[in-house]
Amino acid sequence: MIDARALAAAVRTQPGVATLHPGPLGTASTFTAAGRVWGIRISPDAIDVHVVVRPGFSLVALAQALTAIVGSAVDDPAYTGEIRVHVEDLLVDEKVTTLAALSFEPHLPADAPPSAPPASLPRRKQ
Repeated sequence: MIDARALAAAVRTQPGVATLHPGPLGTASTFTAAGRVWGIRISPDAIDVHVVVRPGFSLVALAQALTAIVGSAVDDPAYTGEIRVHVEDLLVDEKVTTLAALSFEPHLPADAPPSAPPASLPRRKQ
């Protein structure tokens, strides 16, 4: 069994990662007994990692590092799926550039109780 919370915690340790991202329409998540883990999607054929990155980091190097981190954190030797890293957004001036990433709890520790994303998002000022 692959622990989505452990994977999320491992991904957050990487300096170029600002936070995990819920993915398009909130599809990047894994349901666990402790609640939903946003930004990590585990399926039989792949582990998808959706992140918001900080400026100044090589995206290729960051993706390679995250692939290695997730690969080493997978505790199931029988798992043969891919590890795919998705850069969903860029953190600028300590603000995420799109509102989609505001729909989940990005700064909670791995052992925090789960909560549902808000029903609606604030509108972006034009």
